[in-house]
This record gives sequence, C-alpha cells and structure tokens, in this order.
Amino acid sequence: GGGLVPWESVFRTLAEIGFTGMVGLETYNTALGDFGFERGIFRDICPDGRAFVENGLAFLRGMERRFAAPTSRRP
Repeated sequence: GGGLVPWESVFRTLAEIGFTGMVGLETYNTALGDFGFERGIFRDICPDGRAFVENGLAFLRGMERRFAAPTSRRP
C-alpha cells in the first residue's frame, strides 16, 4: 500500500472477473545482513516485520471486503 500499486483497480478487476483465488503479500526484511543493499534498497523499509505483515493483511482483507461481489452473485 505504499502508493506503487493501483489497489482499487486491482481489486475492482478481480471482483469483476469473479476471481476467488489467493492474494499474496511479499515483503523484504532489509535488516538481514546485506539483503536490502544487494537489491538497491538503502533504507529500512520494514523495521517491524510483524507490524508490517499485520498491517498488510488488514489492508488486503479490507480491500477484499470493499470490492467483494455480493454473496448472491458468487458461484
């Protein structure tokens, strides 16, 4: 949700095509050795991994609820 992905368009489109699969959350632990530096990440974008995952999941679930098709339309 950092502004790079047009989330509303993504979830609206998934709802429109009837997508019922899984949505994943990918992150980088930039605090592990040179992991971030080797990938061109020069700041700690995820200082608290647990909070990042909890907030990310809450965001994705909220978007899913917001754009979910009414249950009467689901197969």
